[in-house]
Amino acid sequence: MSVMTARAVRVTVPARLACAKALGHFALRARCRFRSMIVRSFPGALVRVV
Repeated sequence: MSVMTARAVRVTVPARLACAKALGHFALRARCRFRSMIVRSFPGALVRVV
């Protein structure tokens, strides 16, 4: 393994971790937002059905 490859690996791993963390955070926020939308719209939908 050359020095350049070792450096590239060292840079790539933290970048991947940061991406995964950012994606996880984004997914969590989207899920919370989606859930709150369902909670808000569900009573309205029930009223319309009844």
